[in-house]
Amino acid sequence: MPIIASDTSPLSLLLRLKQEIVLERLFDSVLVPPEVMSELSHPKSPPEVRAFAASPPNWVAVRSASRSVPYPKLDPGEIAAIALAIELNIPLMIDELKGRKIASEQGIEVIGAVGILERAAIAGLIADPAAVFRQIRVVNFHIAQHYLDDSLARIHKALSVGNDLTEPSGN
Repeated sequence: MPIIASDTSPLSLLLRLKQEIVLERLFDSVLVPPEVMSELSHPKSPPEVRAFAASPPNWVAVRSASRSVPYPKLDPGEIAAIALAIELNIPLMIDELKGRKIASEQGIEVIGAVGILERAAIAGLIADPAAVFRQIRVVNFHIAQHYLDDSLARIHKALSVGNDLTEPSGN
């Protein structure tokens, strides 16, 4: 399984949704820069996010890039996560549009929290993705509804194609 670097936002959302276990099942390791861990530990972070940062599971590794990258319009966690993904040439879990654009321009594969949930649902790790997506609204994560609808459509299509392949044709 692959390794992924993470920015604060997607990791925080997965924690608030109580879906962080999908990361352990999809990846060998999630690399989190110290700047991201600091953001997760912030006193204004939700309690479950602070608890995670205080005692991360063994599939999370705190790691710094050897060099920073010059993106002054991004916050320190985004800069550190992008630098780590570039240095190790690994995918990056990031939600913010500016950061996603910069990482993509650097040839880094980017995936957001909804993309992680989508992969997990297709892999059979989430039984009711629609319920999880409804919960995104409850935790006040800002994302346009059409992104959630599009993701659910891809999940349903992938699962129905998978079911069609495994069912006898009847002929």
